[in-house]
Amino acid sequence: FQHEEKVDGIIFLGSYPADDFSTKSIPMLSIYGEVDALATVEKIENNKKFMSKNTNMHMIKGGNHAHF
Repeated sequence: FQHEEKVDGIIFLGSYPADDFSTKSIPMLSIYGEVDALATVEKIENNKKFMSKNTNMHMIKGGNHAHF
């Protein structure tokens, strides 16, 4: 992505990257819900490979996307 030097980190809230950041060192935080029907745990896990090696994952037990 452009201007990487201006970004301190990226937070994904109930989402995952659309691009491949696996070769980047930028810090990332992924927060997702255990029972999210949109960004499911399976989708998050399947897209984890596209996140940087400097990624922290945090699942909210019982959490959902938008109460549906």
